[in-house]
Amino acid sequence: MVQFAIEFDDEKNVATLSRKLSWSHVKELIPITDPVKREFYIQMCILEKWSVRTFRERIQSMLYERTAISKKPEEMILTELDLLKTNKITP
Repeated sequence: MVQFAIEFDDEKNVATLSRKLSWSHVKELIPITDPVKREFYIQMCILEKWSVRTFRERIQSMLYERTAISKKPEEMILTELDLLKTNKITP
């Protein structure tokens, strides 16, 4: 819980996150320190409705590192994540 409070310090985001992901999902996110990487996994999990087991497998298989989105500049990644939030995915 202390790690959670440190990593997720914005109450508004925590409230939104807690409505969309289970505590088990959130526990898998805590070790991810890169905010862009964490946001990528959050959005993909919400969009694809991953179970905790699937979510864990995607993180362990380094999905973020293997996708084309991670090879783009950080600004482009943030733009793509915003599009994911609004369900306007680009190819």
